[in-house]
Amino acid sequence: MLAAIINKTPEEWLREIGEPPDKIAEVLNSFQKGAALRVGYYRPDHLFVRFHGAKASKKPRILHGATVDNRIYLPNYWMDGTALSAAFARASQFEGWATDAIISKIARNYYREIAAICYNWNDLAENELWKIELRGSEFVVGLEGPVAPQPTFAATKTEPALASIFLGGGTQVYLFPQTPFICTPVNWNAM
Repeated sequence: MLAAIINKTPEEWLREIGEPPDKIAEVLNSFQKGAALRVGYYRPDHLFVRFHGAKASKKPRILHGATVDNRIYLPNYWMDGTALSAAFARASQFEGWATDAIISKIARNYYREIAAICYNWNDLAENELWKIELRGSEFVVGLEGPVAPQPTFAATKTEPALASIFLGGGTQVYLFPQTPFICTPVNWNAM
C-alpha cells in the first residue's frame, strides 16, 4: 500500500537517487503520457514483482558517478503486485478446460501485455522472476504510474520497432530497493 506521498516531483526524486538526465527522461517516458505520477513510500503488506533476466544483469549503468552492473537492488522498473493478480484472474477463466501449464502461460502473456514488456527485452523466463514482499518495518520509495504502451518488439540497431503494441496500463513503480535482502527470487509457477 502506498503509505505516504512524498512532496517531490518525479524529476527531483530521480535526481536525488542519482539518475542522470538521460535516464530520467527514459524513466518518465516509460509511463503513460499525461498520467499523474506519484513519488511515495510503500510499507507492508505490499508486493512488487520484476522479471530480472540475464540481459538485465549484463547491462552496466552509471549510478552516483560510478559504473555498476544492473543488480536487482538498484533503481529499476517493478510492477505492483496487482498486475500479477490481474494476470492470474484473467487466466482463471480457462480453469476446468485448460491445463495448469497453459493457464500459467496465458497469465504470463497477459502480464507481458499490461506490463508492456517487449519480446526482445525479456523472455519472462519462469526462473527470472523476483519479488519484493514488504514485511514488518520494511519500506521502499518509488515513482508510481501506469505503464506506457510499447511495441511488441522494440527497435534494435538493425530493425525498426514493430507497429503492433502492448497496451500497458498496469501500475509500474520505479523503485530503489537499496538492499538485496528484500529482493527474493521466485519461480513464476510458485506465484
